[in-house]
Amino acid sequence: RLRKRFRSTLLSRYHTMVGAWLQMDPRGHGRISFYDFCRACRDMGYERETKPLWEALDRNRDGFVSLDELHGRTAKLLAAFRAALVEAHGSAEV
Repeated sequence: RLRKRFRSTLLSRYHTMVGAWLQMDPRGHGRISFYDFCRACRDMGYERETKPLWEALDRNRDGFVSLDELHGRTAKLLAAFRAALVEAHGSAEV
């Protein structure tokens, strides 16, 4: 339930999960630490239940949250898009 409410908050603020993830992971590491997660939550005014929410998001308990853990469907779509770019153009780099 926490995950669902948080994703709804992200969508209402950033309109897409990709937009939300880019705000949460601005350096493009592909994963965020608890510190970065708390910073992102604070920046968007979402300062409630951050620890239980983190625990719900960090499914593999590695101390990081990835886009796949935040919203697996979006992560799969982006991976498929990247694969199509690589196949068609040899790279997904700009």
